[in-house]
Amino acid sequence: MPNSPFSKTPPLAPGLPFVGSILALSNDAQDFFYTQYRELGPVFRVKALGNEFKVLAGPEINMMMGTQSDAFSAWDTWEPVVRDFGGQKTITMLDGPEHARMRRLMRKSFSREALVSNVPQVVGLITEFIRQQELGKHIPASRFMQHITANILGVLSNERVPSEYFDDIVTWWTTLLEVHISHLKPASVLQTPKYQHARQRAKEFASLVFEERKQNRPAEDEDNLLDNLADASSQDPDFLSHEEALFLTLAGYFAGLDTVANVSSFMLYELLQHPDILADARAEADRVFADGVPTAESFRTMHTLHVVAQETLRLYPIAGVLLRKAARDLEYGGYVIKKDEHFMIANAAPHFLSIVA
Repeated sequence: MPNSPFSKTPPLAPGLPFVGSILALSNDAQDFFYTQYRELGPVFRVKALGNEFKVLAGPEINMMMGTQSDAFSAWDTWEPVVRDFGGQKTITMLDGPEHARMRRLMRKSFSREALVSNVPQVVGLITEFIRQQELGKHIPASRFMQHITANILGVLSNERVPSEYFDDIVTWWTTLLEVHISHLKPASVLQTPKYQHARQRAKEFASLVFEERKQNRPAEDEDNLLDNLADASSQDPDFLSHEEALFLTLAGYFAGLDTVANVSSFMLYELLQHPDILADARAEADRVFADGVPTAESFRTMHTLHVVAQETLRLYPIAGVLLRKAARDLEYGGYVIKKDEHFMIANAAPHFLSIVA
């Protein structure tokens, strides 16, 4: 059956021998995936550093992920990240009841309500960190936003900022992502003294935070992340081992490094490129801060800042490419992805499609 989708091979994106398309991916991954989607169609192949992946792109695959979630698995993507720390699984790898159970452990610290109910504390943390900066000193925007984000999420989840452990956590986490998720660095990087030291320091900090909470746990019953992790790991270690609990203890410090911090940095960049919009955003900020610390309701009146955030997410998506494994055979764009095959989903490619009136 020569015309069967099982027998068809998707077109190959242009690239160099062995390194493939790694240079284009490193330079501007979103532009690369969007360009290949427009030129090659919704399914194409990409080679990078000796590896080859099929890429699925287009609005249809985004909808398919929502309606046929049983066809996609993230287990293999995140398993080496957690294994490096000593565990076997984490929330991003789980589906169904186990995923829901894990979310319940973490909801108090990472829900929208956690941020809304602590606006004064968040504003205080940001103000304090800004005041610590030396006047006139050059400040890298992304690193600045990473530090603020880690401080806020760390306090909301664990009531503690990372302090002197911040650089180690950043090195540990970003190296893991570069090796196992984006594949921009070889696995040998994980054996370097710099990474091994950062990893040891990250685990040291996680143990410190976790054990201090256990020893000073308040008598009253409350929905606290560290208490929930401690209870789950002691009562059901098959569901959550001690090492996995320590890994999630660090979630507040690494979860926003490549998400909230990046979006905030790009928002600042775009605002500085558009002085008229920046002026409107500043006027909104002055208005909501006029009577002191704003409320969650007053933030909702900041229309300019809201649309700037939305446009920033379109132009600079948090996770523009997802790695997945087929949990079953699935057909997309005239091709079949076989069960257990690894592939990429360029879920942000539709962000750059022209709008047709």
